[in-house]
Amino acid sequence: MALCLSLNACSTSNTETDSTHLEATEMVADSVSTPAFSGDFLITGYPVLKDIHESFCEDKDCPTYRYVYLQTISSDHAELVGQIGLGCLDAGKISTSNDSDEYGLVEKKLDEDLTGRILSATKENPISLHVTKLPLTNPRIEPGCSSPFSRIEIKAS
Repeated sequence: MALCLSLNACSTSNTETDSTHLEATEMVADSVSTPAFSGDFLITGYPVLKDIHESFCEDKDCPTYRYVYLQTISSDHAELVGQIGLGCLDAGKISTSNDSDEYGLVEKKLDEDLTGRILSATKENPISLHVTKLPLTNPRIEPGCSSPFSRIEIKAS
């Protein structure tokens, strides 16, 4: 199963707004719970930003977050295609949580330099990232700003 995580088809737009709470919640949950693979991978792409509603919120005025996906151009794993979730923008940094058998649920923020470099990538000038997905034998629905990756780093030249 590919990780194409848009509401309908994978989009190539760099900004979109998702207005359907249920679909946005399902979309983020799918990004962390469906793949049963783990390891270190190389993915290349550019950012796609979407507004998502807070997970599990049932109010009319649910908070929204700016979620960052990487639209993959190439990947060294067949499952890492389409739009891959990285996390939410928060005060100039990508904030994310990741669940694994080894560490449980861990929250972290990418530094401003890494966030800036990811956000400045384009289709014409993509970014290559080394990512790690740790084993998770009992997937569960995680917070909306989660990512399947426990490590995200820029590929050294």
